[in-house]
Amino acid sequence: MTEVTKLLPNFNRALSLAQVAYNAHKESAKTQRFKLLEYGRTGTGKTRIFKTARRPVFICSFDPGGYKTLIDDIDGRTFLVDSRFESEDPYHPKAWALFDKVFHELKASGFFSMVGTFGVDSLTTLAQTALNWVMAKDKRAGTTPFQQDWYPQMVLIENFLHEMLDLPCDCILTAHPDVMKDDVTGKTFATPMVTGKLKGRIPLLFDEVYYADSVESSKGTEWHLITRKTSMYDARTRLGREGRFDLREKPDIKYLLQKAGYDYTDLPPLDITTEGGETQG
Repeated sequence: MTEVTKLLPNFNRALSLAQVAYNAHKESAKTQRFKLLEYGRTGTGKTRIFKTARRPVFICSFDPGGYKTLIDDIDGRTFLVDSRFESEDPYHPKAWALFDKVFHELKASGFFSMVGTFGVDSLTTLAQTALNWVMAKDKRAGTTPFQQDWYPQMVLIENFLHEMLDLPCDCILTAHPDVMKDDVTGKTFATPMVTGKLKGRIPLLFDEVYYADSVESSKGTEWHLITRKTSMYDARTRLGREGRFDLREKPDIKYLLQKAGYDYTDLPPLDITTEGGETQG
């Protein structure tokens, strides 16, 4: 028996394992979903990006008045916004507990398998409601946070994001920017605004991290998404790898999905029945 013949069983086993891995990769690519962390200043089109996502779209809105940007699209079947979390009294906080209840009830019901996109607007205000809840549990609602409050708040946020990104639908999380200055170079740079070490950990959970920006030109205001890291903006794209995406892209999720070769089609409208048995829509 030659040395090559002796190696054949191991070679065949390795080949078989490689085929299994390849098939698993192909299957995961079919079901892979779009996971975006989008951040930017007020007025740069962060919330409007939901209008371009795969429908039905369901959004939990925490930014006060944020739903007003989307009000023309809300129809109860292809575009839904739960704005109850926008109203928060720091002395009697209820938003986090309500959100946690609603999210887990919907998840248990299989609701997220029927939507194209789930969104949270925004991480910044979501984190504040979590902090309010932590402080209320310690009977210090509405007071100055202690160092001991930040860790449980970060755990709540990170645990939720892991659940969110494991849903069977596209996910979009918006955030406000934290603009800082480098003491050595004097240059300013922006990152998503979030507590402590989550500033580094949360972006790692997302395939796409875009900065929403707007510029004034002779044509008026132009909105775009910065998809790659620059000296000022922390951004990243995996869908747009190998030059598929330009540095500045049109703020249109379906357009970007199509450009990357991903599924950009909508799911059927939701059939939501009220308590009286009537169908909305």
